[in-house]
Amino acid sequence: MNKGVALAIFSALIFSVMNALIKAASLTIPSAEIVFFRSAIGTVLILGLMWQAKVRFSTTGVPLLVLRGLFGAAYLLAFMYTIAHIPLADAAILAYLSPFFVILLSSVVLGEKLPKKAAILLPTVLVGVALVVNPFNFVSFNVYALAGVASAVFAAGASITIRHLSKKHHTYEIVFYFLFTAMLVSAYLMKDEFVIPQGIAWVYLVAIGVV
Repeated sequence: MNKGVALAIFSALIFSVMNALIKAASLTIPSAEIVFFRSAIGTVLILGLMWQAKVRFSTTGVPLLVLRGLFGAAYLLAFMYTIAHIPLADAAILAYLSPFFVILLSSVVLGEKLPKKAAILLPTVLVGVALVVNPFNFVSFNVYALAGVASAVFAAGASITIRHLSKKHHTYEIVFYFLFTAMLVSAYLMKDEFVIPQGIAWVYLVAIGVV
């Protein structure tokens, strides 16, 4: 098997495990709090990697790094909110629409030409989204489904910024801004609904942060 294919499959497996852990944790822990633990643990880990690799923080390009962090924070909050309230499979389908929005944003924001194959596939993707969101059914067409679509939009925005940042900034630095910003934003949002994790919830939260 091609190494790239193997890594892609492994990555999909890891994200699937993380999504299942988020769903389990969301039964007793608010979404913003899950984002906080995931981001706080990740921030510590990425700082360790930066120290080991001797990566220094940049003095230029900070506004775009912060914007990437805000996009990433919004993605995490919207995605975990969605997972907590609708079936896991539906949440994953909506969140993984990000490549669809990357194509649209690349065309609208960056002025890149839309590939012919993409122009054919986009309507098909929209039909698939409609089957999940079901806008004609009030019960299924709700704020949770829209949050899932929003998470994909925010993820696409993050991808666009990463494309520019990766030319001048180390990957670890980009990831740090994402996790640190998400930690700060989620800390503010969870302040009025913080729940002290009990028992297995601690295991879920630590595992989510490490994964």
